[in-house]
Amino acid sequence: MKWSGKNRLKMGYAGETLDVDRFFSDLSCWVDSQSVWQLNWLNQEDPRSRIPVVTAGNWRESGIYISAGIHGDEPAGSLACLDFLQNFQVPSGFSAICLPLLNPSGMRLGTRENDRGHDMNREFLAEISDEIRALKAHISDEAQFRLAVFLHEDWESQGFYLYELFRNESALRYGEQLLNYLQSIHGEAIPIDRSPVIDGRDAENGLISGRIADHLERPDWPEAFFINSRFCEVTYTLESPSDLDLTPRIHLLSLALRYLIDQVQEN
Repeated sequence: MKWSGKNRLKMGYAGETLDVDRFFSDLSCWVDSQSVWQLNWLNQEDPRSRIPVVTAGNWRESGIYISAGIHGDEPAGSLACLDFLQNFQVPSGFSAICLPLLNPSGMRLGTRENDRGHDMNREFLAEISDEIRALKAHISDEAQFRLAVFLHEDWESQGFYLYELFRNESALRYGEQLLNYLQSIHGEAIPIDRSPVIDGRDAENGLISGRIADHLERPDWPEAFFINSRFCEVTYTLESPSDLDLTPRIHLLSLALRYLIDQVQEN
């Protein structure tokens, strides 16, 4: 895997971008070509920021929640979602909701924030953005997920890492197993961020793990706090190092997502 070094020079993401219109077209064409997944749209009143929602089965009852693209300078997550959807062999009884591009206006601009300057992943209490209000209304209070995965990227990181958030210590968790799996498949070809502190938090071999109860007083809730506290016992935020070329980042996120889904399906 090749590091570009461009992010450090820019002090931000400087890699390949996502063509939003082409992405929407590819997604729509693929959905039309099969019968398991359905495509709907949120926030349709604003053409700049309409959000695709891809669902299979009765996703509000023990389904799997997948989201990406809430930051417009993190394109690999959205493309990994599309790769997953196109290649995943859906088993009988499977149910899920996939939100592959939550911030289309920011993705068009290549900015972390949406086109109104809001970091949407800090608004799951404040609900400033129309996109977040539409998403929260769509999920509804009755939903319960057996797994939630958020696909992100980090322009500063020198390796892959993840946040594992849980309600109870006894919850079955796969974060450490996932990191070991990635290393067993690709060895040193997949860099893991082994820093003892990542993003200001204690980490061990690429894993930042903690209880949601320890974070609830934070006012600027990200999506993971909202989903974990109300709808899902354990959530995972995957972070690929965006200074790598785009293709291996897509592969890395898609591989990690598939591993977590396989583990939940088997257990």
